[in-house]
Amino acid sequence: MKIRTRLSLTFTFISGLILLLFSAIIYYATVSIHSKDFYSRLEVKANNLLDPKSDIDSALIAQRTHLASSTAEFTIYDKDLKVVFSNDTDSVEQVYSRHLAEYYLKHGSIRNKKDGKYWTVLSKSINEIPYYIVAAGSDSTLSDFQVNLQKAMLWFFLLAILLYYFGSRLLSMIAMRPVKKMALKANVISASNLDLRIPDPGNNDEMTELINTFNEMLDRIENSFHAQRQFVANMSHELRTPLAAIIAELELTTNKEYTVEEYKTATKNALSDAKKLVRLSNNILDLAKASYDPSEISFKQVRVDEILLDARQLVLKANPEYTIEIEYDLNWEPDTELSINGNEYLLQVAFSNLMDNGCKYSNEKTCMVVIGNTQDMTDGERKIIINFSNYGRRLSRIDMAKIFKPFYRGYQDKDIKGSGIGLSLTKRIMSLHKGQILVNSCEKGKTTFTLQLNPSVQK
Repeated sequence: MKIRTRLSLTFTFISGLILLLFSAIIYYATVSIHSKDFYSRLEVKANNLLDPKSDIDSALIAQRTHLASSTAEFTIYDKDLKVVFSNDTDSVEQVYSRHLAEYYLKHGSIRNKKDGKYWTVLSKSINEIPYYIVAAGSDSTLSDFQVNLQKAMLWFFLLAILLYYFGSRLLSMIAMRPVKKMALKANVISASNLDLRIPDPGNNDEMTELINTFNEMLDRIENSFHAQRQFVANMSHELRTPLAAIIAELELTTNKEYTVEEYKTATKNALSDAKKLVRLSNNILDLAKASYDPSEISFKQVRVDEILLDARQLVLKANPEYTIEIEYDLNWEPDTELSINGNEYLLQVAFSNLMDNGCKYSNEKTCMVVIGNTQDMTDGERKIIINFSNYGRRLSRIDMAKIFKPFYRGYQDKDIKGSGIGLSLTKRIMSLHKGQILVNSCEKGKTTFTLQLNPSVQK
């Protein structure tokens, strides 16, 4: 069942219940008013039977009774509850009439309905002597009135239900029109045009929330597709060269007889290319992992200084000839304000990339790391600052503009081993941690990469 139909039926059902409730209230209120009106007319007739200025005259009362109503029955009692006049011949009703008169003497006004007949009691004084009149009568018009009222209300109820249903259909159609438009626009979006988005109507209502949520989902899907395509492109583009080199080396050794030394050289070359292939694969996998949606990456409280030491040990283990110095320039307590909410593995990858680059492009294979902190002058928030510095060739403006692009390498760096992934990966990791990476290169050849991270505790 469509939502539009379900909404229409639900609205009609609820409206029908409310209408039924009000119809019942109106029906019983109308019948009650009709009954009260009959009691009033009956009491007026009973009151007109006796003339307060003349004595009791049974013949005159009988004449007035006949003129007042041919169906009403009246019984008049004196103060001792002796019957003065009665036109009620039913003995059972006479007993009931006396019972009502006794009740009136004890409790006052009384109106009662028994066996379809209305009973009421009132008192009237003649020459200062009280008399009690018990009046009874049947309302012959009530049944016809009730039947007509029921028929009218039934037809009104059915007509109202139909109006409610078609009116709710119209309203639900108008309400669901934006959803239908959204579905039509969503059907146009496919894997080939994931950049398309559903326009925001700007109404600040539930539909706007739904459209924003859908567009955010499209952003995540687009990022996933982009990461997948980039991963495949990177793998196919960058792995081709080392694989071709390994294949060439192995084909040479099989096509011709070589000396033992030549075989060893070819094997070393193939092994070197294989190691390069492993490093490149790891870098591409790290880049793909850093391109995940942040919600899919595990974050926890980690110490930046501890991760720096782990990264230093990792780089030095792979490159014993490197020198990495770590200094502290802290204005706060390091035990509490060097902790951030981050992913330990990705941060270690970022730090080790900067340390490796610092040593690799340094004249003395040395990287100086200074970890400090400062307070942002714009928003007043504290920042963790980590500088990675080395002395070597000064970066050109072209290099600094493209240095964070994947697989970019300066034209002067072709003789230095590398894949061109490290800095783009580091920038992506900083973005995931809501941090920044800056680069500065001065004329003296000092190049500094600066990381800015937000501590998890702000004081």
